Amino acid sequence: MLKTGGHNDVYLIKGCDSFALRVTPVSHRNVREIESELHFMLYLKENGVPLAKPLRGKDGAHCYQRGDTVISAFEMAAGEDFWGRTEYPARLMAIGSALGKIHRLSKAYMPAGVQPRRQWDENPHLVKASAIFRDYDKRLSEAYEAYMGRMTQLRKDGDSYGLIHGDYLLSNYYFDQSNITVFDFDECEYSWFVSDIAVCMLYYLVGGDPKSIKRRTKEAQEWFSLIIRGYLSENNIAIDQIENMDLFLRMQEYNLLSYNLERKSEGFSKWQRDLVDEILHRIRRGLPFANIDFASIYKSIRQEENRWHTTSA
Repeated sequence: MLKTGGHNDVYLIKGCDSFALRVTPVSHRNVREIESELHFMLYLKENGVPLAKPLRGKDGAHCYQRGDTVISAFEMAAGEDFWGRTEYPARLMAIGSALGKIHRLSKAYMPAGVQPRRQWDENPHLVKASAIFRDYDKRLSEAYEAYMGRMTQLRKDGDSYGLIHGDYLLSNYYFDQSNITVFDFDECEYSWFVSDIAVCMLYYLVGGDPKSIKRRTKEAQEWFSLIIRGYLSENNIAIDQIENMDLFLRMQEYNLLSYNLERKSEGFSKWQRDLVDEILHRIRRGLPFANIDFASIYKSIRQEENRWHTTSA
């Protein structure tokens, strides 16, 4: 088995051509929802995104319901995970470049003949959050309702909002040297493009120790700089989106908080307890996720590009 836990089990099937077999409970995704995910992936693959392509069965279908599960298969992603070697600068640029290409292509994507994917506020963890937070802590519930109200005021146009990966963290792409292969589009949804960047940064900063964010701030600034340079080689993103980065980091915090508090009775690991405690501390005090001025880094990169283009001209 390649992966278990979460919402899917993924198996390595070995033969003349090895592939990954994904088994998804229908309680998580039905056939129509998975078909829409695979439709988006095939569109991206046909237009040059380096991803693990969905495979067809002998009858041409891409997924099958068997009992209370849905079966789908994918090409094997070549290489190793992000941490396997030390080519971090090139790999971070590749992470940004692949994401920029996904977002650029998303702007022209038309989900014809398939069920549209969910909107960001239809994420089940956010849907459940109101009741979970209300039962847990009045201040948390009030902060969440205020946050959701603020999110509805953000602009949603073709340059800022579209179908995104939804779970663009370090475990969802492999590398062959510095060549990236993206996979696991199970959480793709309609949201702001900057949300994918926020997911990548949040999970790096949390890492194996949710209390280590402050210690990793300087390195995270360097990471963001490389990722956004790669991103801008494929797609433009407006400064107001980067200025709102903390709102999207907070979205992921609410997602994680809802998921973990719902399962509180099952008991927390130390990592989960630290994560919940740190998130609650920031929300209750109105603190940002990290003391990183993402907008200033972005502006500095843009200024460098403008100087380079001026000099070249």
